[in-house]
Amino acid sequence: MSFDRQSRVILFHATRDILQVGEVVTADRETLFYPDAVAALDQARPTDAQSRSTCLFAAESPIACCEFMRAQGVGDFRIYKVKMPKFSNGPFCIIHQISARIQDGRPYDALISEYWTGDRDWNFLEYFGPQFSVLELILDRPSFIESASFRISYDADVKRVGRL
Repeated sequence: MSFDRQSRVILFHATRDILQVGEVVTADRETLFYPDAVAALDQARPTDAQSRSTCLFAAESPIACCEFMRAQGVGDFRIYKVKMPKFSNGPFCIIHQISARIQDGRPYDALISEYWTGDRDWNFLEYFGPQFSVLELILDRPSFIESASFRISYDADVKRVGRL
């Protein structure tokens, strides 16, 4: 993604932490989610892509952030609108499948290729980079209908990744 496009993308980040508008947050530890998949992805990472192992994550919508936190069993969290000056992105649902295939000893190269350079139209991308600045606290939570609609779209991504 070009730098010009990156400067216009609006992203959101969910966290338990209390952040201040204007605060610059920098990744300071490796992600604990799917370490086997992250290692495989970072090993195949294009030279111009951000590292997925030590990074901060964001999404294109507050709904995606809410659903991710709820899926992790986190009930008390905040959502912030953020500006991430450098980032890469990939289909979120591929991570779980890479990890499952590694554990089962099944091939996963096609998934890694799709994550970094794929051309499919995914409903939910994860964005990641080394740093972001906080633009505002988002107070509204998605409605039940918005959440259900998101889950339907995400489930379509899960079905699509199963065919890779």
